[in-house]
This record gives sequence, structure tokens and C-alpha cells, in this order.
Amino acid sequence: MSNGTIVINQQQAKSLISDLMELEVKVNKIKSSLANYLPASYGSDLWWEKSDTEAIKSIKSGNGKKFSSLDEALEYLHS
Repeated sequence: MSNGTIVINQQQAKSLISDLMELEVKVNKIKSSLANYLPASYGSDLWWEKSDTEAIKSIKSGNGKKFSSLDEALEYLHS
């Protein structure tokens, strides 16, 4: 192939996709870890990631707010 084209077979493609998916998981884990230490400007993607991570941790640890009705939830949000 004189034009610089590289050909891979299906097994090689599957292996590369698997490696990319594994890398994506690791990169997201690093981003989450960094979000705990880096200051993020309000409203930035990093700020939202940090906020979401903290909220999920809080909910998982039982610190979530429970409401018995939609009206009660709306009243809480408007207060």
C-alpha cells in the first residue's frame, strides 16, 4: 500500500477498541480525582464534574433529602 494506508483485521480492531475503552475509564477516574483538588471556575465542566461527584457521594452516604410528595419537593426547592 504505497499511499500510506494501514490495514488491520477485525481482531486487531476489537483489541484497539477495547484498549480505548479501558483508557477512557482510567482518564475519567483521573479527572474525578483531580476535581477533588483543583479549584474550578463556577459553571465550568470541571466544576460540574466536582459538584456531581460530591452530590453522588453525599447521596450514597445517606445524606440525601427525601420528600413524600411533589409539592413538598417543590416547596423545598423554592425556599
